[in-house]
Amino acid sequence: TGIDVVVFGRWVLPGLVPATEANAEGFLRLHYVLAFALIGLLSLHVAGALRRAAKRDGSLRRMLLGTRK
Repeated sequence: TGIDVVVFGRWVLPGLVPATEANAEGFLRLHYVLAFALIGLLSLHVAGALRRAAKRDGSLRRMLLGTRK
């Protein structure tokens, strides 16, 4: 794309792969897959927390407060 990546306004990172249409499509597809995977993992995490809350055994409170039995 011709856009340099500058770190802290000082260092310019070199290009790791050539900027081609095929690479752009591949990285866009990878971005979508990783985004949906992250959403899925976050959903599982929230579902686990809600399951703990529904059990009402005090484990969610211990996790939130950082205390032990």
